Amino acid sequence: MLSSDSYQFLDDIEGRRLNSTLVNSNADLRKSTIRYLSRLERFAIGVATDVYDFDILCLMPGRYLCKKYKQFKTYIDEARIEKKAPMLYKEFELLVKRIEKHREKYPNQVANKSTKVKRP
Repeated sequence: MLSSDSYQFLDDIEGRRLNSTLVNSNADLRKSTIRYLSRLERFAIGVATDVYDFDILCLMPGRYLCKKYKQFKTYIDEARIEKKAPMLYKEFELLVKRIEKHREKYPNQVANKSTKVKRP
């Protein structure tokens, strides 16, 4: 899911909450932000359409996705207003809400038979 460029981008923004002013102040940062959020949006669509398994997601990168959403939330909200696109990155937002709800319901979930991938 992540390229070496994405890893460098994530290292560069580590610990920083992103907003439109910061992101738009640098063309490379803007390009990387849009590319990264677009990947997360496509991934979220894959989960919503059952291409990727939600239960497996919750066991693996679920907490990470929630953390990333919080990091980008201000930027996403501002970008929706600036672009007059209220649905921008909406699937990513909905996925994070779904993960958070699931984690509240099952805070100590671990892998078991129900999370095993069925082979044809």
